[in-house]
Parts: sequence; structure tokens; C-alpha cells
Amino acid sequence: MGTILKMPIDNPSLDSQTFEDLLNDAKKNLPVYSKIWTNYNESDPGITLLELLCWLADNQIYKLNRITKQNYLKFLKLLGESPHKPLPAKLNVSFPSHSSDVKTILQGTKLISKHDEITFETESTLKLIPINLTKVITNTASDLNDVTVLLEKKFFYGFGEFPDTGNSFLLGFDTTYDKKTDLNIGINLEKSIIRNKTPMGAKSDLDSIFYPSCKIQWKYLTNVEKAHPDWNVLEVVNDSTFLLTKSGIVSLSVPFDKMPTYDIDDSGEKLKWILCVLTDGSYEIPPKINSIKLNTVNAIQGWTERKSLGLSDGLPEQLFEISDNLIKIIKVEVKNFKNGNSSVWNHVETFDSSGPDDKHYTFDIFDNAIKFGDGIKGDIPYSGNEIILTYRHGSIRKEFDLNNVQLISADNQLDISDGDSLSHTVISSGKKGEDIKEALLRTKHQLRLPTKAVNSKDYEYIVKNSGIEVDKVATVPDPKNNLVTVIVIPKSPLKNPTPSSGFLRTIQEHLNKHRMLTTQIKVSGPNYIQISVSVDVEIKETVDPLIIQKRINDSLNEFLNPISNNHTQGWKFGRPVFRSEIYSIIKNIYGVQFMTKPYLQAYGKGGTFRYESGKIWIDKTSTVYPGTHSINIKYLNSKNMTIRKDKGGS
Repeated sequence: MGTILKMPIDNPSLDSQTFEDLLNDAKKNLPVYSKIWTNYNESDPGITLLELLCWLADNQIYKLNRITKQNYLKFLKLLGESPHKPLPAKLNVSFPSHSSDVKTILQGTKLISKHDEITFETESTLKLIPINLTKVITNTASDLNDVTVLLEKKFFYGFGEFPDTGNSFLLGFDTTYDKKTDLNIGINLEKSIIRNKTPMGAKSDLDSIFYPSCKIQWKYLTNVEKAHPDWNVLEVVNDSTFLLTKSGIVSLSVPFDKMPTYDIDDSGEKLKWILCVLTDGSYEIPPKINSIKLNTVNAIQGWTERKSLGLSDGLPEQLFEISDNLIKIIKVEVKNFKNGNSSVWNHVETFDSSGPDDKHYTFDIFDNAIKFGDGIKGDIPYSGNEIILTYRHGSIRKEFDLNNVQLISADNQLDISDGDSLSHTVISSGKKGEDIKEALLRTKHQLRLPTKAVNSKDYEYIVKNSGIEVDKVATVPDPKNNLVTVIVIPKSPLKNPTPSSGFLRTIQEHLNKHRMLTTQIKVSGPNYIQISVSVDVEIKETVDPLIIQKRINDSLNEFLNPISNNHTQGWKFGRPVFRSEIYSIIKNIYGVQFMTKPYLQAYGKGGTFRYESGKIWIDKTSTVYPGTHSINIKYLNSKNMTIRKDKGGS
């Protein structure tokens, strides 16, 4: 059978005739339609009209052979896409309180960098109260540990390295403020459980479909006269950290007037205390807190302005250009020149669905301009009316290192920076808007990605791009019941992490958007099988036996680890454990001279594994994790070693 060559289909050229070709063809057909028309010279008025019609036809054919930028926008819209708009950077900015006075940072307060042309604005109003965070203490297993020195230098585990119900951390404040107010606490985590990027296939942010794995509670210390002081629950006004799963701001309504000072750790320092306690569930990734800042507010890149774009001339399809680097249009107003009243016009992507009375406008990304309708599709501002634009603008460039930007307040009346730059944490970096070419390339790439869960690779890709940290995915189809069971392992530092109900529900909700219509989805955690190794090893007398024992133990733990890391991909679902591999790992460790046959012992749910000669077979929905190994070290030329067989081992 011959080879079939796949040849690309060439784009047809629709502009195949010139003006002269069209005119000559028309003149040739004149005798057919009119026998009395005999003058074909250019002086004849009929020929002049014919030339005009051929010129119009030539222009139309030329346009048919061209795909304009507007056409590309329409094509992208048919695919549910459009060029990405500029994305401003976001920061959490903390204001120091150098005086005992209460000050107010108004919404829209401008913050500027010392050396770069970057401007930020506060997104909300902040009451700046005189308060300092003096001490941070963790409370795990009834032990109080002062971790204040770890802030800014390293990190500390908020609820311990292995979070458990009842674990907490305490914040000690030095303040003379004695009224109830909202306290904004900026918390920066070493690693977020929720990714900052929008999950694949989702048109909304992950926040709307994220179900937390635990519950936490904020409390304040009160009534210290008792043997065991009371902790009352604080009202959480807002929590952009989503229960300490990502960096953000926790806003608490704190009654400072009801908070006594207390020496909680017998250090001789009396402070006011707030506590954050883990009340239910746990974390797949234990929160590691880098820093805690007070008087913190969100700041967004750009400078908000309100200015006039000019007067309407009353003509259809008017364009009003914007000369600045536009980040976002906030509001478009049309001011009536007669009575001075202003009306707000609404933004639409196109005028396709607009009527003659709809006060709509579009934004032309090519001309960086606002466009109004033609009176049939979209209303026209009356002649003489003023067009007023409220917008945010600024320079978004990739070369800015926002972590090292030195911000100061542009409001001289605040006088709070005291010559120093304001402390800040980068929440998200800015991105430039896309042009047509970039949007087309991105869309072409996305069309190649699986957006509908059909086979196992589709499920794996979609789950791992759900917006939360997933390490392993396995699928078990049940064609009889039209059911697919999806088994997931969260990315975690734990040896055998078990996903919480919130973790599983988040993935379930995400998969429901991408499953086949009649397919039922069930998401569950894995079945773990613990593997322990027993072996006797002989080493040279020049080698430290404790070092060899540690090397063997670490190598076995890494080999049997179900979670991927920088060195391995982690244990795959259903992969058997071979004694020959264990033997090879131990034998190749530097310092090992001789070793006995290793014995493997498995512990887990019955029926999910079985012993066979030299190996342990495991179920396809199961994986392994390391247990406690028995490694007996003896020096070379010592007495013969006695090997203990583990009952049921391999």
C-alpha cells in the first residue's frame, strides 16, 4: 500500500481580478444586453458609471481577500476567547504607626516608588491605629514556643509541622488603644495551597469553587483573673487568606477595650493577646508563615484619574482616544450640556445586541479609544455633550522587581514613613495586555489541551490543573454503571497524605465542568500500603555504622515515597514492590560490603496486596509509603549474622 502524503490546503485568493479585468468583462457583455449602446469611449456617461461600479466591486473583492483585526476578534469571540486585558500588580502594604494618634488612610491613597516610575493606590480605607506586634508563640501539644525571631528571617509552622485539632499560634500586641475597631493583619505564607493562576477551563476565580480542608477560629484573651483565662471568639470581617491557605489579609473586629494585658509565657512582658486555633480538620500542606504585619491594606498598581475626552459631535461611530497607558476603564459618563446632569454609559464587547436607545460603548483595543454606536446599534451622545472618563492607568513592565521596590506615601499629610520605605508583600505581578497575535497563539495552544474528560490522560491533566496542589491521579472506570472513580493524592510533605473532604469536593466540582454529560464522577483518596524492610548489612571498620544506617533508611524512604520531589516522581498507583530493587538500592550505598536478602513486610487493607516470590503485588488503586525499617549493621569479619524472618514477609 502506497504512502499517503498529507498536503496542506492552500488559502484561496479571492482577489483574482483587477479593475481593468472587471471593466473589460463588463464592456464585452454590453452588446448582449443593449444593441443601441455603441459608444464605449471614456467620454460616454454610461462608461463613467460602469467604471464607478467596477471600482466599487474591486474594493469589495479586495476586502473579501483580507482578514482584518476586527475579523480576528469575531473569530476569537466564537471560540469564547478575547485578548487578555492588562493585569495590574497587587500588593499588601503595611503602614507603621510611629505616633499614638489614630490616622485614616483613605481609599485611593497613592503610593509611589523611590527609584522607579511605579504608582499604587490603596483599594480600601484603613484606620491606622498605634499598635506593634511584639511576640508570636506557637502552641502544639501543650508546649508554648516563642517563634518571634523566625519572622522575616525564616518561617514558622502556624499549627505545627503536623497540624492537629487544638494547635494554635498566639499574637502578642503592645498598644494603648482602647476602643473596638477593625484590625487588618497581613499574613505572608511560604507556599500557597491555592495557586494564583485561574484553573484550566474556569471562567471564574478558584475562590468560588474552593472548599477548605479545615476550620480555624480567631479569639482574644479576656478575664485573666481566673486560674485559666478565657478566650472569646472574634468576628472575622474579611479573610482573603481563605483560612491560611494563601497569602492575604485577615480583618478582625477587635474589642481592645475588653482586652487586658497579660504575661502569658512568664517572660515578664504583659501584652494583649489574639489566638488563632485549628478547630476542625487539617491541612494537606501545613501553612508556613513568613511574616505577620499589622495595619495592612491591599494596593493595586495604577493611578486613577477622571478627565474629559471632549465633546460629542452627534455623528455615528464616534471615537475618543485615550493617550495614557490604560489599565482599566472604571466609568464613562456623558454630561448634558444643557442641564449639567451626567448619565453613566455601559460597556459592551460589541454592538451586535444593542438597540437604538441603549447607552452603550465599546473599547477599541487597536486605537486605544472609546467608541459609541451609530444610532441603530447603540445610542449616539447628543452634539455638545461632554464625554467624561474615569480610568486607571500606569506602566506595566516585566522588568520591575516588585519584591525590591521601595514604596513611600505620596500623601505628605500622613508623614508615617519617617524616611523609610513601607513594608509590602507581592500578591500578584502585573501582566501586559495581549495583542491579536498573542491571543491567537494562546487560543491555538488551548485548543490542543484536553477540556473534556474522556480518557485517563484527560482526567489526569484536568485534575492537576484544577487550581490546587495535586501530586498523583489515577482513574478506575466502571462501564457497567457509567462511573469513573478518580483517586487523588495531594502534594504534601507528609508520608501518606490523605485528602480532606473539602479537597475532594473542590476537585469534584472542577471535574463536573469537564466530564461527559452522562458520566458519573466519584473522587476519593488512595489506599495506602505501608512497606517495611528488614536487612542485615556488613560494613568496613573504617565506616561509621550510624551514618550507613541513616543512608540506608533515607534511601529506602525516598524510594518508597508516594509523593514526587526533586529527585523522584513518586510511587505510581499499582506498581509492585520488587525485592531485587530494594537489594540494589542498599548494595549500591557507599560503605556497604555485604548484605543478606532483604525481607519485605506489607501492612494495609486486606485484599489490596499479596505476596509473591520476590515481590509484593498491590492493587491498582493503591500506593505505598515507607514504614519503620529494621537495619542491623555489623562490621566486616564479625560473627555470622542471624537473619530474622518477618512473619508473612517476602
